[in-house]
Amino acid sequence: LWISLNGQQFTPTETATAPLNFSVFDAVSVSALSPTTGPALGDALVTLTLSELAAPANHTCRFAFSHATHGGPIVVLASVAAGAAGGPAVSCRAPALSPRELSFPKVPVEYSLNGQQYTSSGREFTYFGPAALASCSPSSGPAAGGTRVTVRGTDLWGMGSERLCSFGALRAPASKAANVDELVCATPPVAAPLGAAGLPALVPLRIALNGQQFGPPLAYEFELYEEVLISAISPASGPA
Repeated sequence: LWISLNGQQFTPTETATAPLNFSVFDAVSVSALSPTTGPALGDALVTLTLSELAAPANHTCRFAFSHATHGGPIVVLASVAAGAAGGPAVSCRAPALSPRELSFPKVPVEYSLNGQQYTSSGREFTYFGPAALASCSPSSGPAAGGTRVTVRGTDLWGMGSERLCSFGALRAPASKAANVDELVCATPPVAAPLGAAGLPALVPLRIALNGQQFGPPLAYEFELYEEVLISAISPASGPA
């Protein structure tokens, strides 16, 4: 990159330091987002899969409402720095969405190599409100795992993309139940015996709707207990 003050002589001269370099990249597109949803409070780590990744570059993500959504100019929620995520991909944190903007929960996410010109791929990130947990059944199970727990609440199957249950530090995938306000997850096995390494017998039960961020726990905790073994019965017989 050379500069001229009169349209003739450019600086630096041949004896000066080397010029600054300006790089030109091929057009880039966004092929996928993961996760595709996140809470209105923001902070979801969103990975954008790109057609190619140029480095070094001023990687930037833009979360912005489209013209068609608002009937006006683009409303930019945030332009946030992105970091390389391995392969042709970058990751960035989703900004928060205000309660007023939650009525327009689908937000296109675009990528820029220089913080100015963005892609127009149209991949959408969907925001959701908090899910409220009401109860679970059963409320206890053996530490060996395998208990099918039905969780009841509101907004469990609205805008989410990947639902998980957490029993303390342990996670398990969730599936749909017969009722729209329910989901089912099987308790994972506890590796250490109860009481070892400070492991509690009562653990909080939480739900994530995007595979990342877990909401507030259920009002009461889920109980884990050691497997019960029957060593004897008395009497061993009785009348028919």
